[in-house]
Amino acid sequence: KLIGKKCFEVIKENQCENCQLKKTIEEKRIISDMEIKIGERILLMNCFYTEDINGSVNGGIATFFDITPFEISKKIASKVQEELIKSIKKYRTLIETTHDFYWIMRAVDPQNVKSWKIIEVNQPKNSRSNKLFINKITKNRTYDTGWKEFESACLKVYKTGKVKSNVMTSLKDYETGEPVEFWQSEIFPYYEHGEIVGVQGLSKDITTEKKANLKLLESEKKYRKLVETVPSIFCIIKKSGKIIYVNNYIKKVTGYKPEEIIGKNLWKIFFPGNEYKPVSYTHLTLPTN
Repeated sequence: KLIGKKCFEVIKENQCENCQLKKTIEEKRIISDMEIKIGERILLMNCFYTEDINGSVNGGIATFFDITPFEISKKIASKVQEELIKSIKKYRTLIETTHDFYWIMRAVDPQNVKSWKIIEVNQPKNSRSNKLFINKITKNRTYDTGWKEFESACLKVYKTGKVKSNVMTSLKDYETGEPVEFWQSEIFPYYEHGEIVGVQGLSKDITTEKKANLKLLESEKKYRKLVETVPSIFCIIKKSGKIIYVNNYIKKVTGYKPEEIIGKNLWKIFFPGNEYKPVSYTHLTLPTN
């Protein structure tokens, strides 16, 4: 049905003035991969001239390669890439503005965490670059026992693919042996092309809180030691009379061991009988002399 018809009769567009095949024949030149549009279709056109035995141009050959599906895919890919870039920018903004330390380690030798390669880290807003924990992840990972626990957690996440939360890491001063930094980490598997190739995590510097708790515990130990050695009965009771603490001196005076009366009612033990009634004290007046 097509043979014998004019080109423009098939295409149904008068393009003779700009016909590339016509120019090829008239100018005796080759045209390669020229993009043209016919209706809604996008094609690549190649034009060649033909010669008779005398070398005179007697016609031409045109090939058309339909690239419409490719162009549609390219537009979709471009849109996806645009959205991906926006997503990455949001992700980068989130990572760079967080107060936590974000890191990614790719497993080089799965059995040796020290050989794992750091491929991305951020600079947390509330941390200096000389933080021990950050330096140990990014530079040198041959450290003390507290660090081995962190490495063990990373290896477990890599092998199981399960998230590990509240991984505590304490870093000590080599000379004094005293803890100088405390970190709490959430460790996640890191994927590439659907496979686990390493681990990633968010680590929070909890040094201030931890040291405050250690000071409190130390203070409590000193307080308890003082209370346990004072030659008097020291007792803490609730308003109801329930004993919640008593020191060891109680045994010397009453014969009761502390564990025998803690949790019991002071009034019923030391003031038996119906004649006792608890008194409400609104204030206590101490003698002036």
